[in-house]
Amino acid sequence: MIINVITSIPDILDAANHGILGHAIKNKQITLNIIPLRAFSDRADGRIDDRPYGGGAGMVIQPHVMSKAIASIGKSHFIELCPKGQRLNQKLARSFAKKDNITLICGRYEGIDARIEPLIDQKVSIGDYVLSGGELPALIMIDAIGRLIPGVIKTESVENDSFENGLLDHEHYTRPENWEENKVPSVLLEGNHQKIEDYRLMQSLGKTWLNRPDLLLNRKLNERELALLVKFMQNHQRRGEDYD
Repeated sequence: MIINVITSIPDILDAANHGILGHAIKNKQITLNIIPLRAFSDRADGRIDDRPYGGGAGMVIQPHVMSKAIASIGKSHFIELCPKGQRLNQKLARSFAKKDNITLICGRYEGIDARIEPLIDQKVSIGDYVLSGGELPALIMIDAIGRLIPGVIKTESVENDSFENGLLDHEHYTRPENWEENKVPSVLLEGNHQKIEDYRLMQSLGKTWLNRPDLLLNRKLNERELALLVKFMQNHQRRGEDYD
């Protein structure tokens, strides 16, 4: 998959060269192209912004600069990262992961001249808050999309992630078995795979009910899921325990 990023501060994107994404880039599962926006400035000082018409605070990225950067890429799915866009979620990330070539456009200052909108295919927001620019959202997008590309990480890990099946992930434990008088739940040590699967699903349902009940509103629970959720709720109410 090819991911292009148009940015006025390329160094921020260096973080993508580490961890899982770094391995994917090294193994050519992801081709990450960073396009420095200032390279398309028509000024000797590399300036890419100017004052907004109508007055007001801040500066605006000039349309001819951004349009030249977009034109340099060729055929791609162009995504502007901005607060006005569709909220990023797992379903949206998966849809992007199926594309061969996407371009993330990072705004800065007060944004980009509105006249480039016909060149944009989609706008995406990572949340209802304001950042200084689109570079950090771009990194989040790259991470969310990149890990869904086949072969980047194990399929099982993706399938069990929070939000992948509409639920929060269950809790995880590792060695030592007893740490500071806190023991790993005994069901995970018994080797009964069906009980472990039920326990993990119950945890996932229960933690979603406790922390993100909105995710359950549009989910139709089957008989097994409903029974496990009721058990979690009863234990939680009765003793504060998740499983017995």
